Amino acid sequence: MGAPMNDTAQTLTDQFRLTVDYGQSLPEMIAAGHYDWTNDNITVNRFPITGAGTVSVEARLFHLFHLDCHISSEDVVEAIKSADTTNPWEPAKIEHLLTMALVQFAGLPILPAVW
Repeated sequence: MGAPMNDTAQTLTDQFRLTVDYGQSLPEMIAAGHYDWTNDNITVNRFPITGAGTVSVEARLFHLFHLDCHISSEDVVEAIKSADTTNPWEPAKIEHLLTMALVQFAGLPILPAVW
């Protein structure tokens, strides 16, 4: 089992780094967050964790994309990536979101608490 997922994030301007522990499984990452409720649809089959070791990833302050239409997941990803062609967005992976939540709830000043 990997180390507890309580890694830090370094604040930059609108960018920061998250340290993701890929030694943990998805259920371990979820359990580390001590959530009041979890969705049974968040499974290893639907949200596979790919990676190894402890990895530092660059993140940006999030942008909520509301496309106001019904489109495929593939089209959503394309819309997100094309929103800023000079510095393209990438959809967050579940392991990044879970790490971000741990950092946020640890009280580190990165984002306003919007969950």
